[in-house]
Amino acid sequence: MAQGSAGASLSAAPPVANHVDRFFELSLLGLLASGFLAVAGSGYLDLPTIVLTSAALVIRALLVAGLIRFELPPMVVTLITVAYIAFYPIDNFYVSR
Repeated sequence: MAQGSAGASLSAAPPVANHVDRFFELSLLGLLASGFLAVAGSGYLDLPTIVLTSAALVIRALLVAGLIRFELPPMVVTLITVAYIAFYPIDNFYVSR
């Protein structure tokens, strides 16, 4: 039996799954945003942290909504991760204390 269009349709995610994924991503984003707004409203964060985090949340909301597209290649993500692992002890002992 030859695989026709039925075999190809099994590999693609059904449209309902995409809606569920988007719902959960938006729910998680709302949870993070409400927690961030609570901490930002308390006065414990400095202005650069508030601005950078707000920008990151807005960009993530635009990504989830599908208004912008941005994807880093896996090699770039790996390099950034390794660089942060190397930077973490420096930050922990000398920058943040």
